Amino acid sequence: MNENQVTSFTNIDSEDFIGYYNSSVEPNGYTIKAGETRQFTKAMAELFTSQLVDKVLQNPPYNLKDTKTDTPLRRSLFAKILPEISSINPEVKKLTPEEEIAEVKKQLAKTKEIVEAISGKKDDSKDKEIEELKEMVKKLVEVKPKKVKKVAEKVTEEKVAE
Repeated sequence: MNENQVTSFTNIDSEDFIGYYNSSVEPNGYTIKAGETRQFTKAMAELFTSQLVDKVLQNPPYNLKDTKTDTPLRRSLFAKILPEISSINPEVKKLTPEEEIAEVKKQLAKTKEIVEAISGKKDDSKDKEIEELKEMVKKLVEVKPKKVKKVAEKVTEEKVAE
């Protein structure tokens, strides 16, 4: 398809969409009503599609953070917005609702994995140390008040020595 050829663009969102392309020509963008199909040049339609897909994926029901990565879900939305693209690129095809759900779950799991890797995985040794400290506090509470100071000093010395 030639870049100047015209293609159909469908706003699959439940809200009106404003696509931005060459702000010197149309500084307020191009408004496409929810559910409306309009004709644009291939270049405009592809840019608008990328913008709309990001908007759709970032909002309910998807609520995804990573919307730029090429995934089957992203390609499926492209196929819904640009109906002719499936005939040009067979990898861009609509997913069934079940396939979409599976893809969303896969992307959410991947995001969770990345967040855990960045923030540091749960350290079981810290949990063990917390439990040991809880036991020490419990023992301190059970000791007679006169001995509390001695036991507390002993525990402090032991922890400092470690």
